[in-house]
Amino acid sequence: MYETDEKVCLCKYVSRETVEKAIAKGADDLDKIGRATGAGRGACKGERCKQKLFKMIKDK
Repeated sequence: MYETDEKVCLCKYVSRETVEKAIAKGADDLDKIGRATGAGRGACKGERCKQKLFKMIKDK
């Protein structure tokens, strides 16, 4: 299992737990996750985290 405080988005410093909560509340695509948490909207524009985010959505 993953550590819940693991940072999924390094640019915006968004934790796995924060993204998991957003997904549980209905954020089921990258845009919704970005609006809810800021993940994928940092300096790299999601290049470092979008694959992790896709996997988290798929694994929900």
